[in-house]
Amino acid sequence: MISTTLQEQIRFLPDYLAAHLLLTFIALAAGIGLSVPLGILATRVRALHGPVLAAVSIVQTVPGLALLALMVAGFGRIGFLPAFVALALYSMLPVLRNTVTGLDGIDPRVIEAARGIGMTPMQILLRVRLPLALPVIVAGVRTAAVWTVGTATLATPVGATSLGNYIFSGLQTQNYTAVTLGCVVSALLALLIDTIIRLLESGVQPRRPLRIAVGALAIAFLFVGGISPSLRDLGGTPRVIVGG
Repeated sequence: MISTTLQEQIRFLPDYLAAHLLLTFIALAAGIGLSVPLGILATRVRALHGPVLAAVSIVQTVPGLALLALMVAGFGRIGFLPAFVALALYSMLPVLRNTVTGLDGIDPRVIEAARGIGMTPMQILLRVRLPLALPVIVAGVRTAAVWTVGTATLATPVGATSLGNYIFSGLQTQNYTAVTLGCVVSALLALLIDTIIRLLESGVQPRRPLRIAVGALAIAFLFVGGISPSLRDLGGTPRVIVGG
């Protein structure tokens, strides 16, 4: 039978998990949206190669909680915004580095052959370079996804609801059931998102529409689950955001 303490903690799971999903997805999408174009630019303009990678690498040298605190100081507020910006920055390095590595690793003879048949630079990028670099880029996305899910648990002290609510409140009250539940659900969520991304990749490469559809539906289901509490709260009473 489930203990009373665990039952009490499970009541909070839908809201905590939904907030964690929303924060993770939006931050990861922003990180990918910034990293891939930056990676392409760094491979096209060689003078930017080192500075861009160095600038993003510096972010990784800052501990996650410290980066969140810096965002709070920078924006002058707590809540979703500073947590989102910090996580987006934190997710960029693996995607950016793998994008640069994947594009730089393409055989120059392939590019020369594409030019020889009259392809424009944009066609070469979209039809040759990116498809060939896709496995390496996706590997970076998978790493970034796992990092973002884990680091999002640190958003609780800056006022952003996440599965970290279990961990931080559990530590403060010596409720180790809550701590364990938060850690286990966060780990399972990271594995689930990693599996979905791998499923999408395995569907895109050999062009298997069923796998792509299943992966896309899974992503859509998780995203809708993440935004549903926000939609439910629209028009409600004002909420007080508490940090730590």
